[in-house]
Amino acid sequence: PNATCNLVCLIPGCGNGFIDPWEQCDDGNTSDNDACTGLCRHNVCGDLLLRAGDELCEYRATFDPGDCRYDCGQDLLDCGDGVVDAGEECDLGPGRNADAPDVACRANCLRKRCGDGITDSDEECDGQPGCAPDCRWISRR
Repeated sequence: PNATCNLVCLIPGCGNGFIDPWEQCDDGNTSDNDACTGLCRHNVCGDLLLRAGDELCEYRATFDPGDCRYDCGQDLLDCGDGVVDAGEECDLGPGRNADAPDVACRANCLRKRCGDGITDSDEECDGQPGCAPDCRWISRR
């Protein structure tokens, strides 16, 4: 009495391989580790279910938002990936951050500044003996 008939009579429910009216999807199983959850809802980032193979972490499942990206695509927040993450001041992207004079973003994803050990064009010195905290030579004052 509770069966629906398509080509084959099946009892309605998640995991039967047919999308019932209350389901978003039904892939024939009740696994949460694929595109369709065990509740027949689309498995998306932020739903607290980790989808193996597609998500490396689950954004809302962590107490530290710095542990997981908003897109669940990366669980390690890397300097040099082009995304300014927690603890970074800047991130120009792959191969663009550098510990070289006048590069706006250093290799550690911090902005260039006096005291970072790299002498930029607006500095006379930076961290060498005889260099003042304002990156000017003490002997030239």
